[in-house]
Amino acid sequence: MSTFFSDPRMDLPELLEGRKPTEAVEIDWDHPMSEGLIQDFEFNANRDLVNGDKLTFYGGAKISNGKFISTNIGDAASTKNRFINNCSVALSFSIRNTADWAYLFDTYGGTNLRDLCVYSNSDSIELYTSNLNRGSFSAGAFRNFKSHSMVINDFGGANLCYIDGNFVNDWSNGGLGLADTLYLGSRYTKTEPLNGFIEYFRVYDKILSVAGIKQLRETPYQYLIPADS
Repeated sequence: MSTFFSDPRMDLPELLEGRKPTEAVEIDWDHPMSEGLIQDFEFNANRDLVNGDKLTFYGGAKISNGKFISTNIGDAASTKNRFINNCSVALSFSIRNTADWAYLFDTYGGTNLRDLCVYSNSDSIELYTSNLNRGSFSAGAFRNFKSHSMVINDFGGANLCYIDGNFVNDWSNGGLGLADTLYLGSRYTKTEPLNGFIEYFRVYDKILSVAGIKQLRETPYQYLIPADS
């Protein structure tokens, strides 16, 4: 029998079947929601379910109860960057009430080789591609330590952003910098930590449909199955 991590979203009756399994999991590649996955960290263990990549941890960053936690300066995790132009990036995150910048993810490889998503101290979520600010939107309501889902659709293209399954903004086009290393929960300098946690981080080699984004919000773990022992 599967056991489940508690999830702040579970007070929503329609999400009761979407709880995160605690045991080791793998991807059901026959499930339609797994189509196009090229990176998938679920944080049940330190392993990308697609490629087997590991996270390198810095400071006090850690995995605990199915979450990647980064709270203090120096906390971060790095892994191979699997972004490609016109991909979709999906993650579930929570940010504490803070006046500081809080990085969801960041990459850096030199001039114009930087792509990032950050919650700024002006109460906005901002997206940069190729080291250029492609836009921002007000996001003060998300600074509440509750879980929220985000999808950046057509990342490196139209840059369409969805929060909790709802479209919120689009930014100007801009190809990705495609640096080699991805940093989670911190700036690439291991400063300005998320001060919260990430429940999953996924990259798709396709643009997710609106229906797929809503389905991902409602049942985010539907394509995960117990791993073979």
